[in-house]
Amino acid sequence: IELNWLRAEIDEIDDALWATIAARMDVSRRIGEWKKAHGVAPLQPERAKVIGERLKAKGEKLGLDNDFVEQVWNCIHEQSLKQQ
Repeated sequence: IELNWLRAEIDEIDDALWATIAARMDVSRRIGEWKKAHGVAPLQPERAKVIGERLKAKGEKLGLDNDFVEQVWNCIHEQSLKQQ
């Protein structure tokens, strides 16, 4: 029974995670609209670098593997650029 509870907890976390990612993509889409209206390129390398470094530091504080954090960030950033 304990395993089922743990799995249910994972399911709840996954639902919240995907909802958060979807919300982030919506904001990325709106940022893209703003950038297009103002002639700003979707890719802002300095901003991406700052976010990546912040997320790595946050991941380290949370005990997450640095390579994992980087992979997840790269995937999210790539999709964000597609939204823009």
